[in-house]
Amino acid sequence: MKTGKKIQKFFQMVSLWKTLYWNFKLLPFSVAIKFPILVGKRVTLDGVHRWNGKSGLKFRDESALTRFSIMLGVTKYTLISPKACHTYIRMSENAMIVLGCRIQFCPGTSVVLMHGGCLEIGNGFRANHGTAIYCYHSVVFGDNVRFGWHNQVYDTDFHVIYNSNKHSIANPYGSVSLGNNVWVTNHCTIAKNSHLPAYSMLSSGSLCNKDFRDVQTIGNLFVGSPCKCIRDGFFRIYHKDWEAMLLDYFEKHPEEASLDATTLNVDLSKDSELFQL
Repeated sequence: MKTGKKIQKFFQMVSLWKTLYWNFKLLPFSVAIKFPILVGKRVTLDGVHRWNGKSGLKFRDESALTRFSIMLGVTKYTLISPKACHTYIRMSENAMIVLGCRIQFCPGTSVVLMHGGCLEIGNGFRANHGTAIYCYHSVVFGDNVRFGWHNQVYDTDFHVIYNSNKHSIANPYGSVSLGNNVWVTNHCTIAKNSHLPAYSMLSSGSLCNKDFRDVQTIGNLFVGSPCKCIRDGFFRIYHKDWEAMLLDYFEKHPEEASLDATTLNVDLSKDSELFQL
């Protein structure tokens, strides 16, 4: 019964025609036949084209792609009904997208690349409902970068502003980069010239508009508008089995505010399996 429901949900969300079309349009036959790209029904790919040596969609390693490595407008865990969400990806003829593996754009996400913009996304990426990414010059996400819902990222001011005090006009274009294992929670804004180091968390409702790459601590928690680093040593637990076990533990022990992690008998360094996908 459960298997039947899963199959029904799959076909309600996935477009077999779009999946077939975009795999063979964007990839060589030997790779496309693996069907690494899964495309939902309410997905529009506007101007997305195969890598031509200068622009288009390319992969870090095509040989590493497996079935459904790239999921567009598809998710197992729906925040709101996929029927109410449209996923939109648009790129200009001179733009470039570079993708790793295990990448997911959930229903209701948006990606726009203008001019000669370059968007690079590492392995294990996920953008949840309402996340919008606008790239005019350069946006780079490391491995295991995760976005919650309703976030926005942009590397441009969109418009030109004159400063009458300094008699100057600032360059409206910049760049954005997020290191490995960065978690952007929800309702956050990452503006032009924002750079977050690896193993950072951006708290709900925060605005990042600065370069924090010189921060020397690990597991940084950034909070506020504009944000600042208020604490370090915080790491999101990505390992599915460990997270499921811990969620089950706290569900059964609601009176406990915390758990002594040293009792888990597991490596607690930043390279621990707890913090890897």
